[in-house]
Amino acid sequence: MRSPRSSACALAVVFLLLASSQSRSAETPRDQAWAILQANWNEKSTEKRVQAVRVLALLPRDLRALELAQKAASDEKAEVRVAAATVLGQLHGKSSVALLHKLLEDKEPSVALAAASALIP
Repeated sequence: MRSPRSSACALAVVFLLLASSQSRSAETPRDQAWAILQANWNEKSTEKRVQAVRVLALLPRDLRALELAQKAASDEKAEVRVAAATVLGQLHGKSSVALLHKLLEDKEPSVALAAASALIP
């Protein structure tokens, strides 16, 4: 026979599990998508970061997307900076124009080309 104390502990564990599963289901699909995007942005893999940046183009008028694309413009990898320049052009953020002009002077020609293309109306 179980002691009242072990029954209470088991009940507490079940309650905590139920509470945590309900909080996970309360997360909206948009929140889940941002979590996936953030996870890919934080990856060491250049390709995953590039893909995360490219997805930002699908989020026009989203300040978080614009800020993340601007942050990507200073990534150490040229491929990520190219994606950032392209996306900044697609998002049409006026606050990105100065950053795109700065990218015109990038040491990697592909980055400078992407920035030039992004600045063409």
